[in-house]
Amino acid sequence: MSESTKPHSKLGIASCVIGLTTFLIFLLAMVFWLIPFWCHGCSQELKNQFILGSLAVLLLVPIPALVGLILGAVSVFFPNRRKLFPIIGVVLNLIIGVIGLFPILLGMVLAA
Repeated sequence: MSESTKPHSKLGIASCVIGLTTFLIFLLAMVFWLIPFWCHGCSQELKNQFILGSLAVLLLVPIPALVGLILGAVSVFFPNRRKLFPIIGVVLNLIIGVIGLFPILLGMVLAA
């Protein structure tokens, strides 16, 4: 079967979409985490809400990244399928998963 007639893996496309979505959610959470540092006229309660909300999102980022990583890893080994989207999905989800672990590890270090 030639390379041009191979279909794309649906699991690989799902992995890529999960990786992109998780990356965008991570960026949005980082922006909301940084808002209290930029907002000098905001109340302390509003600053605390931004920090707690963004921290909750940052703690949940590794979960969909793990799901996307598993989907991408499984779809890489499908025979007679293109490998572009599974590889992109694995790389994105691996990067986001590792970056997403930093807030959890930081919280563990600060709690100790």
